[in-house]
Formats: sequence, structure tokens, C-alpha cells
Amino acid sequence: MKILFNYYAGGGGGLANIRRLLRAYALAFPADQLIVASKNPAQFSDLDGLPNVDLYEIALPIGGEVGRLWYGFFGLRKLASSLGVDVVWSMNLGSYIRGRTPQVTSINNAYQVYPLSVMRMHPAGWLRAAVMRFFSTLTMFASDSIVVQTRIMRDQAIRLAGRGKRVHVVAKAVEVSDFCGGVDAMQGEDDSPPAGFVFGYVATYFPHKNHERLIEALELLSRRRDFGPVVKLLATIDLADLPPRLRGVAARLIDSGLLSLVGWQSVSQLGEFYRRLDAVVIPSLLESLSSAHIEAMAFGKPILASDLPYARELCGDAALYVDPTNPNQLSEGMLAIASDALRRRSLVHAGSERMKMFPSDWRSIAGEVRSVLSDSIDGRPRAM
Repeated sequence: MKILFNYYAGGGGGLANIRRLLRAYALAFPADQLIVASKNPAQFSDLDGLPNVDLYEIALPIGGEVGRLWYGFFGLRKLASSLGVDVVWSMNLGSYIRGRTPQVTSINNAYQVYPLSVMRMHPAGWLRAAVMRFFSTLTMFASDSIVVQTRIMRDQAIRLAGRGKRVHVVAKAVEVSDFCGGVDAMQGEDDSPPAGFVFGYVATYFPHKNHERLIEALELLSRRRDFGPVVKLLATIDLADLPPRLRGVAARLIDSGLLSLVGWQSVSQLGEFYRRLDAVVIPSLLESLSSAHIEAMAFGKPILASDLPYARELCGDAALYVDPTNPNQLSEGMLAIASDALRRRSLVHAGSERMKMFPSDWRSIAGEVRSVLSDSIDGRPRAM
């Protein structure tokens, strides 16, 4: 099978998982050829040494958003035809017009399928998010199959693309060995284990990650003197990431020792980061399939999570749920976990059981994706 993997542009934590999946695919199916097309192929340089992977730089005749439109309406189909591939596998955005070569689209960005009300939380603004969602919907219409990571995402995709569209749920894997191979020193001024009961939050700064309410909850705790454990928070952002109105509050919490902003953690640093934690708090307002929840369960950490459908589908009984928009509930939830060892053990045990539902390696995920790609070729062979 000759596959054109289309990743026009992007980044963030999800990109690392995409690279892991592509590597696992190439190793599991050496007879298949993967052509990885991107505006920035250097993002996939770690795949360059694999014999069945070729990197291709997307070059457009015109720049900017006009060039992206040209690529979606014409360029990708032209590229697939010139390369003679059997199937196009696009990530979030692909060809906007149905062509002769089958197209499978993976949707791992919740903004692309969730109701329009969530667009207000997009870091690029409501208008840009709505435009990107429109073109993602065109991509789904033009696709033979859609791959999502959760049942909630599947239901949302079907709502947009229609019940006749084939939508497959393929989860993600967490290979804990990825985080244990070579642990670097963690970023930040103080690398000594913090005292007190330590929560962690692994997330880049985006509005839907809800750092604001979490910091407000920590500020509420800082004013109380009636709780036993001293609750601390380690967050993987920098002070400069926060909006100006919160930097003063965060700085005071840092000075008091209740907050540590350690910056983004690489894969090699995550193992040491999680080992420093007693629990994990994840107040995100929107997710597809969050690595943070799965990593917390894999590392045996109790979870305080948002009382939202995405989190309940993912964690089940492995989390204590609170309203993520309410700092009081967040602070009370943190205290409930910090002060109750029996509850922590129960959450950790439930997390361990929950992890049995997820593949332990990316090779099995690659096999599921390959079945979708193969079925799309068998169902509608054509060449763009």
C-alpha cells in the first residue's frame, strides 16, 4: 500500500503522538510506503531514517491562506495523482473535494466537530476557528472514512458528516517506557522534590485548558488555614504564558511555595515529572482524547477531573469530578483527594483497571488505522 500522509501544518503535544503512530506504522508494515507531506517536514525528521518513509515538503504556487485554499481544493488531489498513491490519509484538514483516490481523515482536534459554542475558547479566535471548522467539515464530506479517538467525537462527526459516513473510533496508546528511557533534569529553578501534597497539570497554555480557574482555586486554598495538607501545584507552563491579570496572583502563589511553573516538559522529562506528583488535576473544558488523563492513570496517580462527558468517557471511576468553571469546587476537590488516602487508593486502582481498555503500544493502533485505510481502498479505488 502506498499512502500519502497529509499534515499541512500544526504542532503542540498531539504532534508527538502522530510521530509515534507513523513510526509504529512504518515498523509494523515495512511493505507499505508512507509519504509524509507537510509544510514543515522537519517536524518529522525522526522518521527520515526509516526505509519505507519519505518526507515531502508541500510547496504552493501562492502563499498565505489563499495558498492553503488552493491546496485543499486542488493541490492535494494533484499531489496524490502525481505520486500515484493508493490512499490519502489526512490529519484534520485534507482535500475539500471528493476525488478518485480514497481519502481517510483523522480528526483529533475537538474544535473541528464539537458544537459551535466552543469556538469562543479557540486561541486563534472565534472567527478563525469557525472557518477552519467549515473546511474540516468539507474534508469529512470528501472522505471515504473518518477516524476519531472517542465515542463522543464519533457522535459529533456523524452529526456533521451524516449517518451514512463511516466513522471509526481508534484510541491512542501510552507507552510508559517512552518516559523512562532517559530522564533529563526538569526545567525550573528548584529541582528538589516539593514538600506537601503535590498536584500536577500537564498542559500547554490555551483558553480551554482552564489554567485561570485552577490558579483561582489555588489562591482560595492559600487563604485557608483549616486544612491539614499543604496543597501545591506544578504546572507545565511559564509565567509569561498567563494573561497579565493573573500574573500577579501566580507570582504571589509562587513566592508562597504553593505554585511552581516548570515550563513545557519533553517526553524524556515526563517520567520524572509524574514521579514528583501525588495526584493530577485536569480542569480542561474541552478535549478529544487527552494524553494527560491516560498518562496519569498509567503512572498510578489519582485524578481530579472536569465533570464533563469527555472526561467521564475517558476516566470512568478513576477520577473525582468537579465543575471546572467553579474555583470553589476545584479547591474542595483538591482537598478531598489530598486528605483522603482511601479515596486516592480507590481512584488509582480504578485507573489501573481502566488502562486495560487502552492499547499498551502504538503498533496495535497502527494496525487499526491500516484496516481503515485498506477498507477505503477496497471500497472505492480511484486516483485523484
